[in-house]
Amino acid sequence: MPHAVLLVDDERFARTVYSDYLRAAGFDVEVAADAEAALAILQARRFDVLVADVILPGSSGLDLLGAAKELDPNLEVVMITALDKVDPAVRAMKSGASDYLIKPVTPEALQHAVHRSLASRALLAENKALRAHLKLFEICQRLSATLDRDRLVPMGLAAVATTCGATTALLAELAPDGSFVLSGAHGLEYQAAAQVLAAAQGALPGLADRGVATITLPPGTWPGGATQTLENLPADEVLTLQEPEK
Repeated sequence: MPHAVLLVDDERFARTVYSDYLRAAGFDVEVAADAEAALAILQARRFDVLVADVILPGSSGLDLLGAAKELDPNLEVVMITALDKVDPAVRAMKSGASDYLIKPVTPEALQHAVHRSLASRALLAENKALRAHLKLFEICQRLSATLDRDRLVPMGLAAVATTCGATTALLAELAPDGSFVLSGAHGLEYQAAAQVLAAAQGALPGLADRGVATITLPPGTWPGGATQTLENLPADEVLTLQEPEK
């Protein structure tokens, strides 16, 4: 699937020429004549790269850059201008633009700028994924080196919560009678965690047969944090309990 590029320029000739350059390179291109129209398009669909003139009617291209980054921080932005000055370029780069071109822009320069922006984004995403994998590996190393259950449970729950981006985690182990017994909690007090699990017990008949059950807890059950009481709490939280693999 081709990468999507939004081209914004108030000059019809520039929109036509630059969009042809980009389509020739295999990009899916949409065009807009001003910042207002561009923002409406950005809100309607996702783009990989925004190519915008610095000088636009109404809001400037730099204003558009800021607004576009608020909508999608991962959007790459290439700014174009007829002004051969350093200040707009510096401001654009400080505001999050990945490249800056001076008119007249050749097909090769525009295509290269867009490709380079996409390559930089891919590299950043790869580095982020590698850091996440390295962090997970380090967590697994710490867990595998821990034989003490009293230390392993809180460490494991903290690791699960961190890896999943959650604020709380519970360890509920299946007892011989089919009920769940709370073995640990992260992100909320033990008593609050016990109340959450107690509220879930009655909604989990036959869990051993089904393996997984997802329930909506009653109003006032799920604590929002370690220091909150069970009053004044959201009622729409969902708790998922899974039987450990045998």
